[in-house]
Amino acid sequence: MRRLVLIANLALMLAGTGALAEQQSAREIVTELASIGRASVNDFPALITESLVISADKDFRAKAAWRSPITSYLVTSAMPRSNRVSARLQRVYVAAHLDALLSHAQILAVALETYYVGRGCYGVKAAADKLFGKTLLELSSAEQLTLVILSKAPSRYLTDTAKLKAVLADLAMDLAERGHLAEVDLHEIITADAPAFTQSGYCESG
Repeated sequence: MRRLVLIANLALMLAGTGALAEQQSAREIVTELASIGRASVNDFPALITESLVISADKDFRAKAAWRSPITSYLVTSAMPRSNRVSARLQRVYVAAHLDALLSHAQILAVALETYYVGRGCYGVKAAADKLFGKTLLELSSAEQLTLVILSKAPSRYLTDTAKLKAVLADLAMDLAERGHLAEVDLHEIITADAPAFTQSGYCESG
């Protein structure tokens, strides 16, 4: 990992005009995301965390975090959209440094704090409040899984309850097979309707 960090540092320094400013920007992003991960690592129910791992990268804990789509997505979301070589190097720089600074559990916490969940909400805490009118600890198992599913395609699953229901059932069965979801909760998720969202729940923008 130390070698990867050194390579990422060097690559960004050699990226050309504006590289120093871009490296400073990347450092600031690393600092912000690392702070989020350290502060919130114990804030999330285990079911939400395991739902993210199973739905996004089942082998997350067995690999270097910088190689995971979980890390890639949160880094891409935190940075301006660009296909320039220097921008790509910035993303590698941020991912490598996050892997060096944070545990896998802390990186999952960053993802759950920052992923876009829909209706202007970033992070599952804000989404729990605005979409269900509850805290994370008050959510049912189905509602917890739904927040993770929404992070994949918010506009699709917020408006299509049939698709949400199907994906919810698949994720629930996957979790149950791995011992993360009780049989009684699995049965309820499969037989019940998809969780209902509040009609006026929107996070403030800006």
